[in-house]
Amino acid sequence: MMARALATNGAKRIYIAGRRLDKLQTAASSHPDILIPVVCDVTSKDSLAALSAKVKEEVGYVNLVVCNSGVSGPGVGGLGASAKDSAANLQKAIWDAWSMEDFTKTFEVNCTAVFFTAIAFLDLLDLGNKPENRAGGVLSQIVITGSIASYIRLVVSGFAYVGSKAAVLQMMKAMATYLAPFQIRMNAICPGKQSNSFLITRHAISRLTNNIFKAFLRVR
Repeated sequence: MMARALATNGAKRIYIAGRRLDKLQTAASSHPDILIPVVCDVTSKDSLAALSAKVKEEVGYVNLVVCNSGVSGPGVGGLGASAKDSAANLQKAIWDAWSMEDFTKTFEVNCTAVFFTAIAFLDLLDLGNKPENRAGGVLSQIVITGSIASYIRLVVSGFAYVGSKAAVLQMMKAMATYLAPFQIRMNAICPGKQSNSFLITRHAISRLTNNIFKAFLRVR
């Protein structure tokens, strides 16, 4: 949806990266002349370096990097009703059902991968700030996908998810300060669920996404 919003609002070339080529090709079919599907594992530095090298060879710079990777991780919904009956039941349910590896994997995808995706494109973002490459005069920037779960005490999905989303937002703030001398901006979008009493259509979501990216990036 974010890639389509950018394409709809005038972006000339957009690389969309992920592990499953078939899904990427389906996503790219709406704007085949603009959206370029590329297989990439964002948890691999080698894979990110290959993606960055491809973009550098074909375009030479970037104006915007959107870090949209995310997994939900171990969820409280699968613990069973008895987990709410006592602290002992909750302890047993989590201990038996969740692994440290799955918990840590959530942070790897939701936080670590976001960081190294941003780092992989710093040189190209810097080149995007050159006057001849700057889109509409706007400084290069990185946008990450956070979550409203970062701000609430209710457990959305699971503890690893809310923890990783809070972590990535704090990391974004620190990186925004650290990258300021290089004139590379960093922002976050924090989507959340709508209540059942409020119906929002696919068209309205698309229009909202378009407006968000118009605010973030004025394209040529």
